[in-house]
Amino acid sequence: MLSIELIIQSLSKEQKQDFIRYLQAKNRRHDIKNIPLFKSLEQGMSSESIFEKLYKGKNRNALHALRKRLYDALIDFVANKALIEENSETMQLRKEVLAAQYLYRHKQAGAALKLLSKTEHKAKQILAYDVLNDVYLAKIQHAHLATDNQLSLFIDQYEANKNNAREEERLDLAYASIRHLLHKVTRKGKVITVDKDIPEIFEHYQVSEASILNYKTLYQLAQIVNSVASVSRTYFGIDHFLEQKYLQIEKLSKDTRAHRYYKIQVLYFLANSFFRNRKFKRAFHYLSSMREAMEEHQGKYRSVFERKYICLLALTKNYSGDSQGALEAIEPFLKNSTDTIESLLDIKLTAIVIYFQQQDWGLARKQLSGLYHTDSWLEAKVGVNWALKKNLIELLLHLELENHDLFESRFKSFHRKFKNHLIAIAEERVLTFLKLIWDYYKDPEAVRSKDFMDKVETAFDWQPREQEDLFVMSFFAWLKSKMLQQDLYKTTLELMQ
Repeated sequence: MLSIELIIQSLSKEQKQDFIRYLQAKNRRHDIKNIPLFKSLEQGMSSESIFEKLYKGKNRNALHALRKRLYDALIDFVANKALIEENSETMQLRKEVLAAQYLYRHKQAGAALKLLSKTEHKAKQILAYDVLNDVYLAKIQHAHLATDNQLSLFIDQYEANKNNAREEERLDLAYASIRHLLHKVTRKGKVITVDKDIPEIFEHYQVSEASILNYKTLYQLAQIVNSVASVSRTYFGIDHFLEQKYLQIEKLSKDTRAHRYYKIQVLYFLANSFFRNRKFKRAFHYLSSMREAMEEHQGKYRSVFERKYICLLALTKNYSGDSQGALEAIEPFLKNSTDTIESLLDIKLTAIVIYFQQQDWGLARKQLSGLYHTDSWLEAKVGVNWALKKNLIELLLHLELENHDLFESRFKSFHRKFKNHLIAIAEERVLTFLKLIWDYYKDPEAVRSKDFMDKVETAFDWQPREQEDLFVMSFFAWLKSKMLQQDLYKTTLELMQ
């Protein structure tokens, strides 16, 4: 049986509250212990402690039965949530197919065919091949009721849709293979490349160029390309790759409503790629397009993408020299008490970066204190690289605040937790940076000496300036500002240019 604890861990704070209300509605008696059991498991209590708390150490079989009933209730709750969250457009189209079948059974063939034609048109817009399959089967089954012989046409449509569905399945297999490769980062940091390995995988699964020319498949591809760049720190060049595909789709697209969710995601990836490559003007262009797309159709997706958009807008403003505009964009979200900590992780880290570069240590520390979860929790939510950046900023902040004991303990902890990961992704430069940080901690005056500057000069294996990762340069800017006794933000902007 799937662990109850694992299911509970997957629920958000709001979902846990909803589940308790769900149990309250189901419980017919007041003495049922499923809610106390749920709360005990949520708190991480051991089985023995729960047994003692709920049953005073007696009747262990009753606890086993209660756990089984709670497990069943959790499965029902999660399944119902999944059904509710399923694409509403697709659900509506399925209802229309059922309605057409009902009309056929009640001798209303003309009305049924008219409804199916409307459903077919809408399903094509969102590439709902499974719905189209049901539409064509319904037409074929009742073709004898049509005014003229359209059976051969319906069969051709059915077969063409099957081919489209098989193409999408091949795409899914290709994407699964690429993701699998992505996890095979060797100790030398060799990862999959955009221009070689991805085309080879597409060729292996017989994926045509035309099949990736829609927003949904480009979003899937952008996810993978972005993951490759994130692991290997090779954002250079992927902006052009993604933009070419996007402009092809824009030229061919006739209905902006089709896959609008995926279109917004693609625009975000484009803006992020140009930002990471320090092409801020292009990043602002795609951020503007993203905002426009978010506002379309009564702002249906505004709340879904608002925080991602604001984080990237604030970072782009900050690194292009408008730190005040960056803070004005992001600070209202820091004051929103209704947001969960999960939804604010990127917002808080972005604010910490901006405050830190402005040398406002107090505000940076205030936001950092809000990230009180363990590294394991953070890695599960947003990935190991996010947790790594948060820990590195925290390390520098303790150094600036002269929290010497905390700095030393965090330094040792950072080295222990992330050393193997950094070696695996070929980012030993971070370990070199750590050694230089330690040198500064031991003797702050020495960093301005010629010996230290020469040491730094030969310590790093830099990429060409136009290819170097923006965030890697940001951390080096801190060290350079110490060496030159110069304002941190000014030093950062000079490196960006």
